[in-house]
Amino acid sequence: MDFNEELIHQAEKESQGLSYPGYVEKLKEIGVANYEVRVKNHNRKFTSSSGQEILLSGDLPEVVCADEFDLGAVKAALGRTQQGLTDYPTFLAEIAAAGVHNYLADLGAMKVLYMGRNGGDLYTEIIPAAG
Repeated sequence: MDFNEELIHQAEKESQGLSYPGYVEKLKEIGVANYEVRVKNHNRKFTSSSGQEILLSGDLPEVVCADEFDLGAVKAALGRTQQGLTDYPTFLAEIAAAGVHNYLADLGAMKVLYMGRNGGDLYTEIIPAAG
């Protein structure tokens, strides 16, 4: 199976309606090792287990990322999306307002690292198993 943009789009389509852990499982099935999202414009970089990279342009409205990292607001936004109270665009807007500029999902370690503007502004969240 070739690692390509079409494969990623297909996995995203098949994941609609699934929980985030379900989406992660779909990505792992096609060989994604990690992916990074630039919150402001939703540009994404997917890296395969063999190191191949695919860059996808954002497909959502741009949001403004706050300069100050607010850990409490990041955790609150994560809690709302995990409970199904917000959709993905709303989640991006909320973490942007909380000062998250990028996030990196490591699918091997099953962790997501949320990063602020400054190097020390970090928060790591475990990705629960799909189920």
